Amino acid sequence: MSGYRLRAATEHDIPVLVRGRVRMFEDMATFAGTVFDPSEATRIGDASAALFAAGWGHDHVGWLVEHAGVAVASAMVSVQAWLPHPRYPSGERPYFHSVHTDPAHRGHGLARRLTETAIEWASDRGFTHFVLHASEQGRPIYERLGFANSSEWILPLR
Repeated sequence: MSGYRLRAATEHDIPVLVRGRVRMFEDMATFAGTVFDPSEATRIGDASAALFAAGWGHDHVGWLVEHAGVAVASAMVSVQAWLPHPRYPSGERPYFHSVHTDPAHRGHGLARRLTETAIEWASDRGFTHFVLHASEQGRPIYERLGFANSSEWILPLR
């Protein structure tokens, strides 16, 4: 990561994190044919910003990678309320999301470093499992880090 600086995001960085979240959805649609209606970008961004701001510091945390003082990669963890479960006895689980690296900075291990940082954050807080949904582009990173596919199924209702 020569020339790059990873740092914890602050509440003031929420607009940058939201921009990364929207770009992630745009990229997923481009690379994998995932349905993403660009007209929804503003709604998704505004709703995400409000949610992140309301729970910043406990329910939502994030990290940025900067190059020459500009954020070029970002990721977040949201601590989700979850029914108590053998994997989540506290009734909370860390959910990793909104991972995005600007195209010009891909291939430098930034997403991997963000993922490792988030895993360490969750482990330091006593969580025993770490959850995410992988895009096709991200899947190889997560597989190399030891993630396994789970039994979760989904039924689109619309």
